[in-house]
Amino acid sequence: MPRMVLIGRPPRTVTDRNYSATIIHEVIHQWFFGLVASNQANHPWMDEAITEYFSTEVGRSRYGDKTSYLNVFGVALSELGMKRISMHGHFDLLPVTHPSLSYFDDLEYYETIYAKGSLVVGTLVNLMGNENGRKFWREYTENNKFGSPRPYDFFKLADKYLPENSAGGARSLLDCNVPLDWQVLELSNERVSDSADDSLAGDSSSESFKVRVDYAAVHPLEFPVTLRVTLYDGTLMDTTLVPRPGHHRVEVTTTGPARSAVLDPDQVYAVEANLLNNSLDNTGARGVALRLFSGLTFLVESLFSALWGW
Repeated sequence: MPRMVLIGRPPRTVTDRNYSATIIHEVIHQWFFGLVASNQANHPWMDEAITEYFSTEVGRSRYGDKTSYLNVFGVALSELGMKRISMHGHFDLLPVTHPSLSYFDDLEYYETIYAKGSLVVGTLVNLMGNENGRKFWREYTENNKFGSPRPYDFFKLADKYLPENSAGGARSLLDCNVPLDWQVLELSNERVSDSADDSLAGDSSSESFKVRVDYAAVHPLEFPVTLRVTLYDGTLMDTTLVPRPGHHRVEVTTTGPARSAVLDPDQVYAVEANLLNNSLDNTGARGVALRLFSGLTFLVESLFSALWGW
């Protein structure tokens, strides 16, 4: 009911962070299914997935990215990490866009609509970028306040704010029920000289390097992803790719050898199946990923990925 939120006293088994997340979620319903309605039976994601996305964002703003959703005896898991773990078992069963009656039980409904749904919406907004994301929500709310938009209305407006090279469109991401994954397979450096004069061959100012990155894209949905190459001197070189499924190679000319290569360094794809294989350094180690996505949550997610064969 708009303007009324009734929440009981939490049981002892519920953490304070869990309880506050529930309050945030229910208050946000004043906007989504309150100010902007939807057909909750046929399109539950337009209510619960969007609300849960904003609940996570408000929680991160209020408590910080590193604040734990659960912290017991030093074992800490973030709210975003918990959602990633929850979605793993049900990611490939049903798309977020299925009606309520399609789900077998409450657990399947919750992990698809709430966990996977909020990560799908988050990925969509991440692809838009911060400024376009704010414009999208503002226009979506203004266009549909005191109304009941359809999925088509959401998709059409979202496509307006997605990057021009997002060929798949918003609907392909919301309808997806296959695990997306980026994999850096190999990184190599080849020294080349810009000078034909052998006497200058030892002059580092006349040298350049050809860096090769072999990678694989699993169900990329024709959305762009950033490849970041880091040189030994700390220089960052970003390349935007829009790959199709399969193995690919990227070659870039640099002023020095590459130390590492990372796909999706800013974690735009919250729905990615496995973060462990996103990066590689020139020794063959994947420590880059561990530094980017460090913590118990990352390790648990990787374990779940392995158990489900991803």
